[in-house]
Amino acid sequence: MLLTTYHNMLSKAIEEAQSIDYIKPYLLKVTDVDDSPDLTDIHPRDREDMDMRFLSPLIHKDIFKLTSKLIEQDSNIIDALVIAFAPQTQLHEHVDTVELEPYAEIDWLSVYMPMFVPSIDSSKVGVKVGDIIYDHKETIVFDTQIPHSAWNWTDDWWVSLRLSVKKEII
Repeated sequence: MLLTTYHNMLSKAIEEAQSIDYIKPYLLKVTDVDDSPDLTDIHPRDREDMDMRFLSPLIHKDIFKLTSKLIEQDSNIIDALVIAFAPQTQLHEHVDTVELEPYAEIDWLSVYMPMFVPSIDSSKVGVKVGDIIYDHKETIVFDTQIPHSAWNWTDDWWVSLRLSVKKEII
């Protein structure tokens, strides 16, 4: 049931987003609204190779009408975002909740579902969680308190639907 529900959510999100160009004007730069550091000595806002953006389908219900309804109907979803990596972007090693130490216990997992992926070659578009490198051909589920990084070494945008889902149901 879980897979069907999330597959339906992803299908609606892709359908409603229409294209990267359609949603691009609504995307906010992460570094414009989030001052969190990563696990390196250089702050993300000071990097030239970091251009990650996001939007909330729950805020942009005018675009994501059906997607937002599906998300709101699932009490196991804590948060939902559309995440976009600009071309030639690297997100250095980090954890999502900087107030907690790496590997600290959290009660949710992040479910990254591919909307628009320019390559399934993990050397071009990939996510590294701990020592494991994933391509984004399929959904990626992981604990965001495990240090992780991501990259898009293509000339196109990479867009995913990210759900924060209560750990006990996955």
